[in-house]
Amino acid sequence: MLGHTNSITGESQSIADATIANLTASKPVFSDASKKLVSTGTQPVDQGGTGQTTYAVGDLLYASTTGVLSKLADVAVGSVLVSGGVGVAPAYASSVGIGIAPVAGTRLTLPLENDAVTPTLALGDGDTGFYEVSDDLIGISIATNLRWRVSATVLGAESGSGGLLASSSSATVPSLMPNWYSDGDTGIGSAAADQLSLIAGAVEGIRVSEAANLIDVSVFGNLTRKYTVTTNDVDSAQTYTAAQMLGGLIRRGTANQITANRIDVTDTAAAIVAAIPGCIVGSGFEFSISNEDSTHTIQLDGGVGVTIAPTDPSTAIPVNSTGRFLVVVTNKTAASEAVTIHRI
Repeated sequence: MLGHTNSITGESQSIADATIANLTASKPVFSDASKKLVSTGTQPVDQGGTGQTTYAVGDLLYASTTGVLSKLADVAVGSVLVSGGVGVAPAYASSVGIGIAPVAGTRLTLPLENDAVTPTLALGDGDTGFYEVSDDLIGISIATNLRWRVSATVLGAESGSGGLLASSSSATVPSLMPNWYSDGDTGIGSAAADQLSLIAGAVEGIRVSEAANLIDVSVFGNLTRKYTVTTNDVDSAQTYTAAQMLGGLIRRGTANQITANRIDVTDTAAAIVAAIPGCIVGSGFEFSISNEDSTHTIQLDGGVGVTIAPTDPSTAIPVNSTGRFLVVVTNKTAASEAVTIHRI
């Protein structure tokens, strides 16, 4: 119904049931260039519409060209929307490259040009993360410094540090290397199950084996022991420290200073046990006493917790002679340590 007010009488007047031609029901209505009302089937883009009449679930609108909106249909699960660049329509893709074109068959490709200061995949404040040092070599940077390298064969710390071999080891090929970067054939390998091989220059030097809860150590080549020689010319009975005994050789009376036969004494069993690295029951070592006096003999007596076998004190070491002894730990329980020293 259309209506207006009579300017003379002031009465309200109306026109009932007026029909305006060329309009279609249930359609948007606009004014054309002649200011006539017209209707259209779709809302045009320049009037705030989309130009589309139907949609499917998942459709996205995008500007396919100036003044035109198009639909981008949904695709398979897991695809992502990727920019085609300036002036190019976007598209879904299953492979994505960030700052680089994706490599066929991959899901995410990152650029190669980063370094330890700005790693490709950065974490936290950006100076820690992952990047490709060179082809097929991954670097792990910590606080702008390259700390670890990962290749097809090795996981290793930066040069001069340790590494792990990513393949089977053997008696001559180590899998744990203290300096993999420049000395990859030196470290610890395994000749077989329950065996460790100490390898230097791709040569097995020592093998440690376990069988029936017993450890066996095999040496391939010469085993050189470090000796410390103690010289004691004091003209009285002496007590040898555990360190002097471990040194391997104690010299007595080098200038005939001893004026009588002497009975020297060992350190205590507790001190001897404490001086042996990784001591267990059965641990032991050998040492010698060189009697260099030309007149008097020397015997060895045991300190607290130490027994001399087969006789205690030992049989005398003759003048200008050497007595050899084997030390064996028989009890390492605190406050109950016990050691037997055998004359050999």
